[in-house]
Amino acid sequence: MAARCLSTTTVAAIGLTCKAFLNSGFCTITVNNLTGLLDALNNKHRNEGQGVVTVANHISVLDDPVTWGILPSRLYLNSKTTRWSLGASDIMFTNPIFSTFFRNGQVLETFRGKGVFQPAVDSAIHKLNEGGWVHLFGEGKVNQPNSYPYQAGIVRLPRFKWGV
Repeated sequence: MAARCLSTTTVAAIGLTCKAFLNSGFCTITVNNLTGLLDALNNKHRNEGQGVVTVANHISVLDDPVTWGILPSRLYLNSKTTRWSLGASDIMFTNPIFSTFFRNGQVLETFRGKGVFQPAVDSAIHKLNEGGWVHLFGEGKVNQPNSYPYQAGIVRLPRFKWGV
């Protein structure tokens, strides 16, 4: 119960901070099909074990938390409507403070190069089977826009990692 409370507090604090930043006037944001995501998160079948998987490109280390800022605040308080994500051990879990923060932020410690047969992936599958939401960054790393391949003058996402 205490772990769940710490997790909810972490998610809500980061979500509200990002929401305040997005509404500050220092940036503009365009969100396409937010209603589709909200419909998936609020689907009645989630109580019967239907999970939600989302995949996004990864252009910044702030992609994940800033995304929370676009969601309605009420979603921060429900474990079914807050995402779990896979996070690189060598970047996010490098010391006890970061490890505690990211675990409370619902990040599953993933080891690069270990493939899909590792505890984090098993945990993600378990979360999905319980009706949870798992978010993946299919590129497996941060890619800046100038590193994306061009085809016929159009920027394309790089290949997703095979586990996705």
